[in-house]
Amino acid sequence: MNPDDKDKQQLRAAAEAELAQRPPGLTLGEGDAQRLLLELQVHQIELEMQNEALRQAQEALEESRDQYFDLYEFAPVGYLTLSADGLIAQINLTGAKLLGRERDKLLLRPLRAFVMGRDEDRWMRHFITLKAGGEQGSIELELQRGDGSVFNARLDCTPQSERTPGMRIAMADITRQMQAAAQIRKLSMAVDQSPASIMITDLAANIEYANPSFLRSTGYEREEVIGENPRLLKSGKTPLETYGAMWDALTSGRPWQGEFVNRRKDGSEYVELAIITPLRDPDGKVTHYVAVQDDITEKKRLAAELDALHQNLEALVVQRTAELAEARDAAETANRAKSAFLANMSHEIRTPMNGILGMAHLMRRGGVTRQQADRLEKIDTAAQHLLGIINNVLDISKIEAGRFKLDEVPLALDEIVRDVVDLLAERARAGNIELLTQIEAVAPNLLGDPTRLQQALLNFATNAVKFTQAGRVTLRIRKQEETADTALLRFEVEDTGIGITPEAIARLFIAFEQADNSTTRKYGGTGLGLAITRRLAHLMGGEAGVESTPGVGSTFWFTARLKKHERRETVRQPPAASVDAEAEIKQHYPARRILVVDDEPVNREVARMLLEDINLVVDTAEDGDEALALVQQHSYAAIFMDMQMPRLNGLAATRQIRELPGYAQTPIIAMTANAFAEDKARCFEAGMSDFLVKPFDPETLFATLLRTLQRVG
Repeated sequence: MNPDDKDKQQLRAAAEAELAQRPPGLTLGEGDAQRLLLELQVHQIELEMQNEALRQAQEALEESRDQYFDLYEFAPVGYLTLSADGLIAQINLTGAKLLGRERDKLLLRPLRAFVMGRDEDRWMRHFITLKAGGEQGSIELELQRGDGSVFNARLDCTPQSERTPGMRIAMADITRQMQAAAQIRKLSMAVDQSPASIMITDLAANIEYANPSFLRSTGYEREEVIGENPRLLKSGKTPLETYGAMWDALTSGRPWQGEFVNRRKDGSEYVELAIITPLRDPDGKVTHYVAVQDDITEKKRLAAELDALHQNLEALVVQRTAELAEARDAAETANRAKSAFLANMSHEIRTPMNGILGMAHLMRRGGVTRQQADRLEKIDTAAQHLLGIINNVLDISKIEAGRFKLDEVPLALDEIVRDVVDLLAERARAGNIELLTQIEAVAPNLLGDPTRLQQALLNFATNAVKFTQAGRVTLRIRKQEETADTALLRFEVEDTGIGITPEAIARLFIAFEQADNSTTRKYGGTGLGLAITRRLAHLMGGEAGVESTPGVGSTFWFTARLKKHERRETVRQPPAASVDAEAEIKQHYPARRILVVDDEPVNREVARMLLEDINLVVDTAEDGDEALALVQQHSYAAIFMDMQMPRLNGLAATRQIRELPGYAQTPIIAMTANAFAEDKARCFEAGMSDFLVKPFDPETLFATLLRTLQRVG
């Protein structure tokens, strides 16, 4: 109440009190004039107070109307009112913006005019049903904006009263939600269809999810395992220390890898290699554990047979020297069989990994929530780690099978060292480690394989940074010998890390071995890096070794005998300017028709979506026969061709396509999980233009396509 109102109420109260004191029997002549004057004053005060209250109510009404107008016009959803004939009688600014038209141009137009043809009948049935007596209902439709673009909309419809026939509608754009849901479904399909056994538990180890591979591997039905503890698979033959190490790692928030001897529902036993990882929410809190498991029973059996064979061969060497050559041939044959098996396993893993990595990329590209982005990043990190292991296993298998080839090109040793330092710089800074380089002057005209030299040096340097808590890591190149034709160089990586005991050094360079081979080891890894480095050194005419003092540090080294070429100086070309292949294709090759041929549905889908995202028109085929039919119906700017497919494989299909009119120069790009050099050679012999190894990243896909398109113009 303001001061004026208070004064008026006090004046009114005084007047009423004065009237109350007047004797009731007084006649008009004795005091009625004064009494009437007081009554008039009271009525005037009451009238003024009523006028003030009316004014305040009017102001409140106007303010409420303005607020309602703002809420209505700028609401996060579109509001429409339809007449009984389905015409737009009223629409707010948000609704007009969603439909991409000015409000005046929407009024008195039927809403069905903006519904895409395939949804028009559904909308009309929905409208008629609600109009005929339905209470309210929702429907999802595809609507077209004024610029021709289409969006997914949800319409929440409420019929009006019989007195005002028509319908009120709340309209929301749900395009992103539907796209995100579709991407999540595809990723879920990739996990469900993975050949690996995948299980997710809560923190109490109760199973919440098991994929079909898990059910096939264990023999249980889904309802038999959901809510159960994985201990139902225990055989009693897994050491208790394994479980202890696993829980020590998981409860500390670290992933764990190890082997279990498990029992299926039918009682049969099998050995599984498991990688168990804590899952975290966006706040970093561990909420679940995910286990990816692989049945390695057959692999261990083969390994045991190979070990037994090797032991038997050693005995035969002692007993029958004359049979040494035959025994050695048998061992090498077995080793090549193992390498072929590993290479085939690599191919089978690379194919679904391409789908997993591709779908994860597409989901990020399409826009996801922070929680989804965090989970996709974990999937991508785990997949990249697994891919690194596969590549190392593949390198070992190729070397052991005698199928590993080294390049011989002019070397720039300082660039190799600089690249290694650049790769490790961020990790070194995080660990408070100083990276130093010392390169001795050597002959400038050396030939070698820069990729493998960098790989060997990076293997040593990565371990040095990993096992050094603080201090320095030094990369060094020294000349040991030199002749007119060759030079023997020594590459060293010296660290101030934890050092290695003499007992552990003996097994360091053995494949799949580490200095600490227990299940509680702190630093992880497969033990392949050092084995690969020693084998690379052997291929380059050198050796590899280590000198170490526990608690002081280590120096890992390898040597390589490198040939010289006639030119005394290496001409260094300036680095090529970075090219945005995606932008180049969008600008110079829009709407070009591309054919993707692959027998794996998820891989076809990943390639199709990536290419369509850069404005290309994409057809797909699941084998060579279907591809041949399509190329005779359409003209393609480029073709992506898988190697291994049913019916007609990629090599045979390529040869037949090359014989068709107009396809002699069409780019045909191999898109395959076959990663051996001879596979690449076979593709080029069949007439392919380029080679793309699965799993590929989108940048490599676009760069390869751009390169081939530029070649043919």
